[in-house]
Amino acid sequence: MGLGMQWWICLTAVLLTPSSWALAQGAGHPDKGPNPDEPAIHDYVLTMDKIKKYAEVAKRLEAAAKSDPAMDAEMKKIEEADVYNVDKAAMMEKSPRLAAALNRSDITAREFVLTPLTAFTAAIGIAAEDAKKQPPAYINPSNIKFVRDHKEALEKLNLFEPAWDKSSPGKRKEEKEDDKPDDQ
Repeated sequence: MGLGMQWWICLTAVLLTPSSWALAQGAGHPDKGPNPDEPAIHDYVLTMDKIKKYAEVAKRLEAAAKSDPAMDAEMKKIEEADVYNVDKAAMMEKSPRLAAALNRSDITAREFVLTPLTAFTAAIGIAAEDAKKQPPAYINPSNIKFVRDHKEALEKLNLFEPAWDKSSPGKRKEEKEDDKPDDQ
């Protein structure tokens, strides 16, 4: 999987909204009331079919955004919106090009948003369990088990790798320079 695909998967999994990190840490938008992402994440059950479909669609959307400035603009607008993830799914449904692309791919905006987010939060649940702590209540134990059981397959899809570090042009240049022998 190319670096651009890794970036897109991480973008949708982690940077789908600035509240993703806050959600992962148990916070949210305190001024907006209860976090509607939490019950959505809890009730969403992961499967490998959902994960694979998400990865395929993300790859297609990445390619579409590269060749279609209007699609790219729609995606950036949603990415930059300071709203909950369930609200971002609603925004996707109203974005002409993005909604059409998701519809053609037979995936709902809600599935496209919740699949990586639920997998990511399940990974946080695993980290909590490994540290002998209780995972946040919004993380469904069945999703924690799913991510544990499918760790290798998820790693092959680079679903959890912080690829934005690797995909930035400056970082790639640094990595190439670091790979050269010292005598050059």
